Amino acid sequence: MFKKTVIILLITIILLLIIEFLSWILVNSTSKNKSSFLYYKKIDKQDCANFTFDMILSNIHNEAIPCNVDQGEMRRGFVYYNHSGTENTSLKILTLGGSTTDGFFANPDEKIFGRKYRTWPFWLSEYCGNVKSCNVINGGIGGYSTSHILRKFFRDIIILEEKPNLIILYTGINDYPGHSGPLELIYPYYDKYQIDALLRGKYVSRHELNIFPSTLRVINYISRKVFDQRIDKNKYFQEELIKKNELLNKSLPRANFKNKTELFAHNVDLLQKFSKAIEIDFVMFLEPTMGLDHEILANYSSNDLNLRKIFDNDYYSMMNKHYDNLRVFCSKRDFCHDISKIIIHDKTDKFIDPRHPNGKTHKLISNKIIDILIKEKKID
Repeated sequence: MFKKTVIILLITIILLLIIEFLSWILVNSTSKNKSSFLYYKKIDKQDCANFTFDMILSNIHNEAIPCNVDQGEMRRGFVYYNHSGTENTSLKILTLGGSTTDGFFANPDEKIFGRKYRTWPFWLSEYCGNVKSCNVINGGIGGYSTSHILRKFFRDIIILEEKPNLIILYTGINDYPGHSGPLELIYPYYDKYQIDALLRGKYVSRHELNIFPSTLRVINYISRKVFDQRIDKNKYFQEELIKKNELLNKSLPRANFKNKTELFAHNVDLLQKFSKAIEIDFVMFLEPTMGLDHEILANYSSNDLNLRKIFDNDYYSMMNKHYDNLRVFCSKRDFCHDISKIIIHDKTDKFIDPRHPNGKTHKLISNKIIDILIKEKKID
């Protein structure tokens, strides 16, 4: 009896593996959204890059996990730098942005981490310490678009015990079309993870283990086509799912932004106006990224050339159109500075991946920002 049970179990496992393999081939040959084989688990990043779900902001740093920030300390969503010379200075600068601003990241030898990797606000704080005239609070969070940053402004910044004198917004790349999910123009202040939580009625960790993901994709497709039901809450079908959810479909307020540039302009203009309303100076920098049209491929380092291949030409074409629109926006605002072309390739490494400049490039970016701030008499 035991032997028979074992044989049945082995046959079942083999059949499941065959079905998963065939499903994996089918999904990856017919869909742009590729599937993993056998299992999928998004690995938790360690220490300074560990995030947790937030109902308003979608994701925030998990500060329950110790993170040793160089020359600074974490305090509820912000990094307070403490370079020598910044103590007791009256000019408080708050930096906002995504992962290219985030001060939690500290270790660059592993993609965006490492002992020598520092984002530009770190170097701005070092400058403040050298001239003994200002101090820097870093509110950048990896993955944040201007829709996230606007929510952070209302949720976190206006309740700071000591409000900043100057806000520096450094952004651009995370506002590309589709970054926050397929419904970002309709529900701009819910990203795909928040909508997923609304649809489920609970938050399900992005890091949970999924067994037989390809088989589930196929079953889900069949269920949807035959029974008009989905067995998951896949982000690519959230519009369809909301339409079938009478409560959400009739209750959630809808926006009517025509495109991502219009939403970007709406968010940034509100940030500037509300900052001004509570007597905070505001300046924005349009950030650089890999693959913009001014770059000369022949001048790339071999490492950067390999990094560029991570994304295809469609991605870079989309990103260039996106930046063309953002540059038009920036040219019409006196508070906006376009530094997107600051990175000039010269056979030396400039990036650690297509979205993130390396530590040396961050120092270059910081120097440019400091020069502009001095010229505009924002800092000494």
